[in-house]
Formats: sequence, structure tokens, C-alpha cells
Amino acid sequence: MSIGGLTALTNREYTHYYLDGEERSGVVEPFTSYNLLRMSKTFNDGRQGLGVIGTFVHRDFDGGGLLGNEDTDHDLRDILSDRAVGFGLDGWTFFGPEKDWAMGAWGGLTSVSGSQTRMLGLQESSRHYFQRPDADHVSLDSNLTTLTGWAGRVNLNKENGKFMLNAALGINSPEFESNDMGISSNTDVINKHLVIGYRWTEPKNFYRAARTDLAVASNHDFSGVKTSDLVLWMGWVDFTNYWRFNYMLVYNPQTLSNNALRGGPRVTNPAYFGGNINISSDSRKAINAHLTLDAGRNVEGGYDRSVYSHFNFKIGDRFNLNTGPNYSYRRNLAQYITSVDDAAAVEMYGKRYVVGELHQQTISADIRLDYTFTPWLTLQGYFQPFIAVGAYSHLKEFRQPESFDFLEYGDEGSSISLNSDNEYAIDPTGGDDADAFTVDNPDFNFKALVGTLVLRWEFSPGSTMYFVWTHNGSNYDHPGDLDLSRDLNDLFTSTADDVFALKVSYWFGN
Repeated sequence: MSIGGLTALTNREYTHYYLDGEERSGVVEPFTSYNLLRMSKTFNDGRQGLGVIGTFVHRDFDGGGLLGNEDTDHDLRDILSDRAVGFGLDGWTFFGPEKDWAMGAWGGLTSVSGSQTRMLGLQESSRHYFQRPDADHVSLDSNLTTLTGWAGRVNLNKENGKFMLNAALGINSPEFESNDMGISSNTDVINKHLVIGYRWTEPKNFYRAARTDLAVASNHDFSGVKTSDLVLWMGWVDFTNYWRFNYMLVYNPQTLSNNALRGGPRVTNPAYFGGNINISSDSRKAINAHLTLDAGRNVEGGYDRSVYSHFNFKIGDRFNLNTGPNYSYRRNLAQYITSVDDAAAVEMYGKRYVVGELHQQTISADIRLDYTFTPWLTLQGYFQPFIAVGAYSHLKEFRQPESFDFLEYGDEGSSISLNSDNEYAIDPTGGDDADAFTVDNPDFNFKALVGTLVLRWEFSPGSTMYFVWTHNGSNYDHPGDLDLSRDLNDLFTSTADDVFALKVSYWFGN
């Protein structure tokens, strides 16, 4: 049997900020207690096991905190829960004398309580979207002060041999919420999958090992609507020269999306076909590389293309450099922008859901370096430049739910123009301006450079000094337009936060 636990108290935290030209201060974190207890026990020489876990979070918005400081500002109650309780039970068992098969399962309950404003915001959050107008199994409750949900999963695995199998069924109720001390990003889902595979474990003339798998999976929400579907073929081959080849082909039949419109009605998710290949060289060599090519297209004309790379250079016994420049291009025909209330939009439940054709390019790299001057003096660094540019065009709205049919602004008597405030002025019906509205130009050009450099010096056995430099910079100039030379210059010359820290530890005695 094993038992583990954690109890942590975090103090009330304040910050200073500027709003409307005035300096203000406010509470950004209440006095909070986090608690977790985990117990598990194995039986029959490890052939079976049973575990239990419990979590409890309590926030004191009124109390004095660890330092005794009082607070009467309760704005945080609108965005944080007062209490959150979680309980889970899990277990597993092996079958067969060689433990060839294994079955596992878990189940959990959560209960979150807080103010009516907090509970309403939680119901409307991207994890739940209770406000969906065509969802007849969930509804908003503005008087709710407690949200209780459940989740569970059962799986079956073939553990040994050449033939492999993995199957699972998972359920997350719409009300399940574990994010106060855990993670839950997808609720209102019934998920099931089956994977059948075969592996070659005996080396042959040109390979050392190989495997191939065929998988099918689908998701439904609690009203029985299929929200995703998947057929996947994937595998890999390890060659005798220690190179590796991976492949994957995927087909997603047409389904309905219940989150594409951010709380709006369901719309069609077009059928999609794609795949990728990956080639990796011998990782034992001083110079090795990994290259991945990824591509896909849906039946309506949206597509994506990506190239991901990773290079590792071992130069001598002291210097090691890892870098991975990546590039991706995506064309999304119906990227959500915003929604506008309009009682005349009867088909879409009184709202106009504005989407646009998004052309997005992303360039990034991960750079890691290690240099050993001496066994007692080392330098380590990590830097990540990132550029994402998106240009929107063909702004439009969905005509009706469960479709991929649009009214493109500028057609059928509607109008659209970009004004001097960089806003799109849209009149969806023409005639008078009663239903006209404006939308901020959604084009973007986000550039970021983050990095950390650490110099470590062990100046005496057991005594060490660390000098740390952390850089965090960003830039938003030239939205919608990618010019690599200009954007890199903007990135490296942009305003940034640079933090320098020194840490020294000294060992007394022999």
C-alpha cells in the first residue's frame, strides 16, 4: 500500500496596475487552501490494484490571510470558486498467466460551489458552453451556486505478443469540472476507440523492429450527436542502421461541431483527409536530425501544410546544440470571429455568427545549447522565437445550423467596408442601418521571443553559484502581413522584460 498527500496554503496576493491613467491596487489571489490525498494498494503479486484520490480547495475571500491583512473587496468571487471537491476511484487487473491482457477503469465526482456570477461564468466557459441554443440536454441556470458532475473510463489492453489491441470507453458529464486542482478541458462527451496492431520484434535483413496499427474512434455528446469521427492508420519501422520511419494517414468523416461557434448552435465539420511522415537519423551520431512533413485537406477546400524539423549537433566533448525550425500554413474557411445579437436572425437563434477565411502562417524554433567549460563551470540556454501571422478575408455568417452554408458579406444586397478605425462596417441585409454593426479587423501578427541562459559555477565542492538571465519580448506590428526579415528585426528590437538573478549556495564544513 502507498499513501501520499499534499496540503498547501497560499497567501492573499495584491498587485498594482494602471487603469484610465490612474494607479490602482487590488487583490489578485485570495487566501487559499489546497489539499490532496492519494492511496493505492496492489493485490495478488501485483495482478490487481485499487486506488482512491480526494482533492479539496477552499478560498477565503474575507479572512486575514497568513499575514493578517484584511480584505473587503470580493470581486474575485465572480471569477473564482469558493470551494471545489473531487473524488476518484481507480483499479486494474491482469488476465492470463503471463499477464497478456489488462483491464483498467476509473471514475470520478466533482462538486464546485461559488457565487451565482461565478457559476454562470463557469457554465458559459469553453469547457461547458451550456448556453448552446440547440442543446436540449443542458441549459443555463443563473441561480446556480453548485455544479456537480461525474466522469469515468474503462479500457482493455493486450500487453504482450505480436498482436496488440487497445480499446476504451470514456464519459465526461457536461457538469464535470476539476480545474481548481486538476485538468478537464473537454466535457459533455462520450468517447470510444479501438486500436488493433501488429508488431515485428525479430530483426530481419533491413529492419530491427516494426509496428502498424489501425484505429477507429468517435465522440458523441450527451444528446447523442456525433461530434467527431476518426479512422487512422499509423506505424513505424526501425532500420538496421538505426534510422526510423514513421507514417500516419487519417480520415475524419463529416460530423457536427458543438464548439466551433463558441457557445452557438452546432455547425457542420467537413470531412477531412490528411497524414504525415517522419524520418529520424541515427541518434547515436554526433549529428542527427528528425524531419516531419504534415498535410491535410477537407472537402470544402480548407487545408494545412507543415514542416517540423529537429537537429542535434554534438561538437566535441563540450558543446551540444539542439535546434528545430518549424513552419506551418493553414487555410480555415470558417474561423470564428464574433457573434452579434439580431432578433431577425431567426434561423441562428437570434444571433449572427461572424466567421472568416483565415490564412495563417506560423514560424518557430526551439534552440537549446549546453557548453561545458570545465566540470565545475557550465553554460545552458533555451530560446524560442515565434511568429504567427493571420490574414482574414471573405467575412460571412452561417445561414443556418448544422450546415456549411454562408452569406458572404458583399453579396445578396449585404455590404462590408473597412473604415478609418480599422473596423469592418457590415450591413447584412442592406436597406436601412438598423441591423448594421462593426467588427474589429481580426488580422494579427504576433511575434514573441522567450529565453533563459544559466551560468553554473561550482566554486567549491558542494557550493554553487547560478547566474540567470531570462528574456521575454513580444511585438504586434504589421498585422496580417508576413515579411520574415522585417518581422525578425521587429522581434529582436522590440521592448522586452529582462530579468537577472543570482543564486548562491555554500556548503559549510568538510
